[in-house]
Amino acid sequence: MAIRFEEKYICSEGELRIVSAGAGGLLRRDVHGQNGRYAVRSLYFDSADDKCLEQNEDGTDFRKKYRLRLYDGNPDFLRLEVKFRRGDTSEKTSVPVSRETADALISCRAEPGNRDYPPAVRELAFLCRAEGFRPAALCEYTREAYTGEPGHVRITLDRSLRTLRGAEQFFDVSLKNAVPVFPVGTGLLEVKYTALLPAWISNAVIPANLRRTAFSKYRMSRLSPFFESEQGEKICLTR
Repeated sequence: MAIRFEEKYICSEGELRIVSAGAGGLLRRDVHGQNGRYAVRSLYFDSADDKCLEQNEDGTDFRKKYRLRLYDGNPDFLRLEVKFRRGDTSEKTSVPVSRETADALISCRAEPGNRDYPPAVRELAFLCRAEGFRPAALCEYTREAYTGEPGHVRITLDRSLRTLRGAEQFFDVSLKNAVPVFPVGTGLLEVKYTALLPAWISNAVIPANLRRTAFSKYRMSRLSPFFESEQGEKICLTR
């Protein structure tokens, strides 16, 4: 696992377009998807007592997050991701899983002792048995991504985040009954890099008026349809 720094910014659509123009002139578009854009769908797991959610709420310095993920609705490209966060840095393990293995995890039938599973799958299977981990939230969004060097820089612009509870529709195309999380015309900029974020990239890509936020897609998918801006204002997320 490579240690990565992450910076997140809530943006208007206009700001996202400024970022897109700056990143497009300096960095490569992600090779996946169509012209660097693709749909990301994540199914998050949490314990029976919502340990992951509480750690996120409390800002616990050391915490893990478990999610099944697929891209553009393609079940042939399934991943189990285990993300470990420490302060401003994160590490991620991503392993391919079959539809059968994903179904076993979703239904909490995966056997922790099954040596055919990679370690990350066995770890989550154990947590399902020992701590009541189960699917807790499903979300999907459209991602526009750019990559570059030095610093293994990755710029992502996420739009149209929507969510619903449970796992029944994880493999459905439509995600009917999903509700929006971002207000209309709002998205999320994420800037990820290893030890170095070159100034010529940050100056060109990150608008000067933006301020960092601790936005969590899992947290916002689980909480009420409101979140507070940095000025303490309640912003409706379902209009």
